[in-house]
Amino acid sequence: MLRSLIRASLDNAPLMVVFAILILAVAARRVPDMAVDVFPELNAPTVVILTEASGYAAPEVEQYVTFPIESAVNGTPGVRRVRSSSAIGLSVVRVSFDWGVDIYRARYLVSERLSLARDALPDGVRPIMTPVTSITGEIMLISLSSELGGPDAEPVSELDLRAFGEFELRNRLLAVPGVAQVVAIGGELPEYQIHIDPVRLRHYDLTMNQVIEAARGAHSTAGAGYLLNVDGLELPLRQSGQVTTVDDIRETVVARRRGSQITIGEVADVRLGGALKRGTGSEAGRPAVILSVQKAPGTNTLALTESLDEVF
Repeated sequence: MLRSLIRASLDNAPLMVVFAILILAVAARRVPDMAVDVFPELNAPTVVILTEASGYAAPEVEQYVTFPIESAVNGTPGVRRVRSSSAIGLSVVRVSFDWGVDIYRARYLVSERLSLARDALPDGVRPIMTPVTSITGEIMLISLSSELGGPDAEPVSELDLRAFGEFELRNRLLAVPGVAQVVAIGGELPEYQIHIDPVRLRHYDLTMNQVIEAARGAHSTAGAGYLLNVDGLELPLRQSGQVTTVDDIRETVVARRRGSQITIGEVADVRLGGALKRGTGSEAGRPAVILSVQKAPGTNTLALTESLDEVF
């Protein structure tokens, strides 16, 4: 057979040359568009379930969070194996499917099983599926830090660095096609903090639950309905109950006594501060916020890196 093929090629040499030129032209056209990566996509379809259980020790996470989720996803069609790990306040369950299973179908099947498992989990504990990422994982680490700009200048605080990285830069990076996930580490995540003074609380004869309920009600978004038939029109009503400053919380009314109002600011100190840290980051010995960029499967790493560079 090989001799016949060689003989046919020699007898039709001009045609073979044309075929070779066409193959080279097609290859030259397709090679620049081919995905370039460090490792090939040899990972079986895997769905990762992440569950935060604040205040639970590792054995409790294993018993009350990880085990119910494992029991729910076991037996899902196409599941090859289920692996899990439990730590303080955190559960990670990895559900691996057979080769060739569509990852989005696998996520749909897992989401069905999770809806059944939520009733068996403790109150306030909600499992989530992490985004679909490539086996390559991280393709870029971005550092945000601050240096003194002059003799009278002050460095940007860790609070402002994390706020910029978490709410501004992260959203811009997620908008780049091919980015699956961006995780911010380090700095201080801003939050409104209410430090209740027990002495003042007792002076006004209030309870901590009353302050908590007042603070919870200070920030709300709800529809206010609409007015019917106003000159033949329907006019929507808008209410704005969102907290935008610390003073909005301070002036929130907790109770009314003898015609006067008792606000949160009278029984507590309210400020904008950093939440409890889970990890930290640094660059050249200075505190920094690190953004970890992970890519989606099948994305050209070089093209994605160039697109990320354009963001800056």
